[in-house]
Amino acid sequence: MPLLYIVENIIKNITIGERVKHYITDAKSKRVVSQLKAKYQTITYQQLWNRAENIANEWYYHCQYPLKAQ
Repeated sequence: MPLLYIVENIIKNITIGERVKHYITDAKSKRVVSQLKAKYQTITYQQLWNRAENIANEWYYHCQYPLKAQ
């Protein structure tokens, strides 16, 4: 079964989640650290697929430095 079929037809409603992060800059060291919050943020696999596709298209069609398979 092709991956595109799975993404388009089977996993539209399945979600994945991650902890919400808050970024803080330490006053002394000026380092940025992430702090995890108590809540979760979810996206569907379809949304994840769309993000990956957008990144791949940006790399492939970049006007100055296109990334092409060799």
